[in-house]
Formats: sequence, C-alpha cells, structure tokens
Amino acid sequence: GTTQPKFWFYQYRNTPDAEWNTYYGFPEMSLGDHDLEMMNYWTSRAPESFQRNMMILVKFLREEVGEGKDGGRIVGKVMLANGLVKRNLGGKTELVKECRTEEERVEALRERFGIELTQEQRDGIRGYVTELKETGSGEESEPGQR
Repeated sequence: GTTQPKFWFYQYRNTPDAEWNTYYGFPEMSLGDHDLEMMNYWTSRAPESFQRNMMILVKFLREEVGEGKDGGRIVGKVMLANGLVKRNLGGKTELVKECRTEEERVEALRERFGIELTQEQRDGIRGYVTELKETGSGEESEPGQR
C-alpha cells in the first residue's frame, strides 16, 4: 500500500496546565518551489486566511549554554502580533510594547527580533490591511483593504 506522509504540528500553550493549541502543520515530505509559492500565495491572499489580516512573528528564546555551543532548550518566546510585542518566559505572557505606527513596529523588529528592513521593504506594507496607521487623535485609523 501507499504510505501516507507524517505530519508535524506546531502547538503551544502558555502555562504547563493549559490546553495545547495547534497553530499550523506541515507534512514530512519534499516540497518544490511551486508548492511553497502556492502555499505562500494562499496564506497571503485568501480572505479566509487569518494571516492575510494579521502580522505575526515569533522568536524562540534559548537558554545560554556557553560560547561556541548551540543554544540550549527553549525557555520562552517574544512575539509580535500586529502592533503588540509580547514576551512569555514559560509562564505568563506580558505586553512589552504597543507599536502605534509602522515606524515603531520597524524599530521593534530591529530591537527585539534582529530584523533590519530596507526602505523598499518598509514601504511594501503601505496600503495593506496590516499596515499600522495612527490618526492625529491618537487612535488607529481603519485598516486598508488591499
């Protein structure tokens, strides 16, 4: 018979007693460039994909194990969800920073995640629903529909 590919799932829970949440899954099989391009296209364009309407970034934090050695076990994570930078060190999630503008989010990407964006990359979000915009009143404006 035909063997079905094994699937791996990324799951998380914020406390040892909490239920596990399944975030995404992927098969244990080779994927070609066209497969990956289509998967990326769907997640960024399909109206039913939450990733079209939300910016998400997760950086796992590893314990220090000494110079020249790979990182140890995962001890926490830093997350960016739209404009909110959060940190969880194995217990409770805490708000680190609320980004109200794209400039603040770009700075958080650099400071918290080590990601340096070019001007072209910074401009790439303009007009998309995930763009952070702040009105003069201090409140965020309605998101775009791109």
